[in-house]
Amino acid sequence: MLSWMMEELHSQGKTVEQIAECLKDVPLHPKTISAIQSAHDLGCDLKVVSDANQFYIETILKHHGLYRCFSEVITNPTSVDGEGRLKIFPYHDMTSFHGCNLCPPNLCKVSQHPFCYFLKLKEITDLNAQVVLWSDDEFL
Repeated sequence: MLSWMMEELHSQGKTVEQIAECLKDVPLHPKTISAIQSAHDLGCDLKVVSDANQFYIETILKHHGLYRCFSEVITNPTSVDGEGRLKIFPYHDMTSFHGCNLCPPNLCKVSQHPFCYFLKLKEITDLNAQVVLWSDDEFL
């Protein structure tokens, strides 16, 4: 769906730079920024695991000065084609089973990573962190 939206924006003459400028308006709560910076300063290995996409996440994190805090971003890859169109690709082959019954195929990153950290947004003001661990294909 998001890839289709990028196609539509491109057909209306919107550029990748204009999309990036809009993403810079995405707010992050000051306490979220502080928590990320504090965890990084304490030596925590922070990773983003998301069903969003590389371009959106990198743009938002860089704008808020947080990109350097993360050792890895595990999400849907993106590229800009020769016509300047933002292309978003699925992290997984969506036509085959990804081996996990706990989450949607596009969100699950367990097959490549033995651990995942998920941030679950229940409401705009209620951000809960949940640690999910897998060992030998078992949910711990």
